[in-house]
Amino acid sequence: MYNCAKCPGYCCSYPVIPLKKRDVQRLADHFGLGFKAARKKFTKVDGDEPYAMRRKADEHFGRICRFFDTEERHGDENAQRKRRGGRERTGRRFVTGNDRADGGQGDEQEKRAQKAE
Repeated sequence: MYNCAKCPGYCCSYPVIPLKKRDVQRLADHFGLGFKAARKKFTKVDGDEPYAMRRKADEHFGRICRFFDTEERHGDENAQRKRRGGRERTGRRFVTGNDRADGGQGDEQEKRAQKAE
């Protein structure tokens, strides 16, 4: 059994990603298209494969499955840092704004945060 949790997309970058007719129909259903429209939009004939997934450009593998989210690539810390605006991961999340200050809890929350540091 494969564990894709930390994979940067090896399977998704194969030269040919074969699909079955059922897969194309599932894509058609998901995107609200007819079978022929989905086949034209998402697949191509490649050698002996009548339904090969169309691929898109990728900086690491050259070409990759068109549905692969290159921004969320597992194990790519640089891409994750870009999404955070260059910030390192802190491991903590704070409520922003004054939504608790109205109830008199804003100062208390700030004091607890300072104690934790």
